[in-house]
Amino acid sequence: MTDATAVYRPLDASKQEFRLARVYADGYGEIKILLDVFSLDSPPEYLALSYCWTEFPPTIQTTLNQLPFWIRPNLHDFLQRFVEEGRTEWIYIDALCINQANVAERSSQVDIMGHIYRGARKVVAWLGGHLPNDPRITAHHVEIEEALTGPTDLYMSAKSSGP
Repeated sequence: MTDATAVYRPLDASKQEFRLARVYADGYGEIKILLDVFSLDSPPEYLALSYCWTEFPPTIQTTLNQLPFWIRPNLHDFLQRFVEEGRTEWIYIDALCINQANVAERSSQVDIMGHIYRGARKVVAWLGGHLPNDPRITAHHVEIEEALTGPTDLYMSAKSSGP
């Protein structure tokens, strides 16, 4: 596993700095992620992701700031969809943008997380890539999607992963 100090440039909490990610695929379809640091006072336009981390451990290798980095399957599914849709915006993803190995950074970032989400152009809710083949669940997710309006995107699939 890559040392977090090699991946993450330190943040200056006094300037309310936070990281945003750019996600893209290389020529082989592999997900690549670059991070940059911004101040809450003058960030670029960005999206913020709201999703469930799931109980699954990080098992999928990707590249973060040109170094190997492991992510959870649910996040990988989102990143693939994001790239497939041709999205190029800056995006805030807490699992990537916060150095999870640094307790002090995690604490200071949690303190400003409300500001980070409020500052986003849109908050994207990711419910996962596949739903069980149950019409009640599909109907419920369609109802949720129809209820969400305004500055929120809802990424979900109502398709079964099986036949």
